[in-house]
Amino acid sequence: MKKILTPEEQKYLRMVCNYLRSMGMTWAEIEYELETWDDTINFAPSQEQYLTKFTNNYTVDIPFGLKPILRKIIDYCNKYGLFGDQSDVSNEISYQRFEIYIDAVKKEIGLIHYWSWYDEQDAEGMSWDGKLCAEIFDEWKKEGVLDSLDIPEDGQLEATYNGGGDSGYIEEVFTNGQEIPEKIGDWMYNQLEGYYSGWEINEGSSGRFTLDFKDIVINLSHSYNTEEGASDTLWEEEFGDS
Repeated sequence: MKKILTPEEQKYLRMVCNYLRSMGMTWAEIEYELETWDDTINFAPSQEQYLTKFTNNYTVDIPFGLKPILRKIIDYCNKYGLFGDQSDVSNEISYQRFEIYIDAVKKEIGLIHYWSWYDEQDAEGMSWDGKLCAEIFDEWKKEGVLDSLDIPEDGQLEATYNGGGDSGYIEEVFTNGQEIPEKIGDWMYNQLEGYYSGWEINEGSSGRFTLDFKDIVINLSHSYNTEEGASDTLWEEEFGDS
């Protein structure tokens, strides 16, 4: 990696290391969260005023003279397009941040990009068929729930759902655009709560209900989400005594 620090900046960083070690720190981190859509380190100069303490020790002040060096590192990474490689991402990014670290023992400074995304585990499922499903359909028919529905030729209506971050929802319409009757929507929510309690907690889950009025079966395909992460060291440089 290209060396960008001047001798004066290296000398100042060695002083910062002495300061850190006097505060009982051998490693310092400065983190800043980014928007999920950022493909550069979007860090406005006005935002520097909010960086007053080290991320891994909120009792230790960030020296004012360190901030121009942080800005220089960020500008360098942006200028040469070092940021933005998320080749490992299989889905949309759910979170990203950059971290500038200072190793007070090795006398090294660097910038790392961290990002994460949600992925799906293998699907599992439930089925309601035979007499049980026939009873469900008959009840909906007697109560007029099915009156507003246009059953397709293949007999199937599909409803999808998604949950995460302590909230979740079943889409208000079937995948063919028909509105899901409230009675059917309530039944679906009850099944999710009964068989997959917590489907909307933390990383959450996703899936689909398939109502098959031809074969008299309801299938539920359910997948839990997992959060995957990756990191990339964009730049680093040692500044020990020459």
